[in-house]
Formats: sequence, structure tokens, C-alpha cells
Amino acid sequence: MAALPESRYQTLVKNAGRWAKDHRSGTFAGLTFAVSVSLALFFGLSNLGEPDPKLTYEILRETDVLDVRTPVEDLQITFQNQDIQGENLNLRIYAMRVINNGEVDILQTQFDQDQVWGLQVIDGRVIEARPIEASSSYLNEKSNPQVRGENIVEFGKAIVEKGQFFAFNMLVVHSKDVTPEIVS
Repeated sequence: MAALPESRYQTLVKNAGRWAKDHRSGTFAGLTFAVSVSLALFFGLSNLGEPDPKLTYEILRETDVLDVRTPVEDLQITFQNQDIQGENLNLRIYAMRVINNGEVDILQTQFDQDQVWGLQVIDGRVIEARPIEASSSYLNEKSNPQVRGENIVEFGKAIVEKGQFFAFNMLVVHSKDVTPEIVS
């Protein structure tokens, strides 16, 4: 029986195998280099996205202004014409901090000019907000927390550089039965 002639494809595969065997170290080095460069480009380029700004709102302290645990006859505590004890209300001071924990500075142009920048107190009424400290005199002046409506504190749209912060106290009146929720 006669041997069948090799097809062109089989010849090419055989020659490629022979060449790879003869140039083993160079082929391995080339493949290793190609795979390494491909992985480096893939993972390197995927992390080159635009850095994110990030504002964090922190509650530093919560302090009840008065704490009458047992009702005392003939004791009446009023605040803005409301009987605090009779209406089962509480006055609480929240010490809050707003910090830029992001990777970039937040500029005035990045704020939506049609939206309020601030926070909202759910199940509570904000009486006042006043600055207590900031990481710069600029932020101390420009953050300027202001009470808007019954439950919103609005901040001035200031430049907040990476790592910078401002802090303020917020006086809130709320029902003793409900803990207010603060949302940004």
C-alpha cells in the first residue's frame, strides 16, 4: 500500500512545529511578552477612567438639648410657642461634617444650578444651622448653611478641594417617638 501524499495544511503545521521546536526559547519569550503587554494594556487602560468626586456627609455628634425623662407637674418648657414636654417633642443638635473624599476637587461649575445643594431632615423640623469649623477660611465663609423651608439645609455652592471639609451644627425639633433621618 502506497503512502498518501501530505496535504499542504499538514505540511505547514509540521513546518511550524519544527520551527517552534528549533526556536523554542525565542518563541516562549515572544509569547510571554505578547501576553504580558496585552494584560497590562487591558488592566491599565480600564483604570484610566475619569476620577470621581465624592462628598460624604457625617454625623459627628447628636446631643439632646434637654432631657426630661420623668414628667414634672407644673413644668412647662416652650420653644417657639410649642410646649416641648406637653407635645412629646425633643430638641436635638446634630454636629455635621461635609467632606470631599473623592479623587478630584469639586468646582462651582459642577453643581446643578437648578438644584439645591444640601440635606434634608425627614421626620424633623430644622430650626437653625450654623457653621462651626472648616478646613479653610474660604470654605468657612462660602459653605454658609441656611435653613430653607422646614426641613432643608442648603449650602453655598463653593469649591470643595480634595480632602477639604466644613462642619456645622443643626438644631432640629422632632417627636420623641421618632428619630429623624438625614438624607443628602
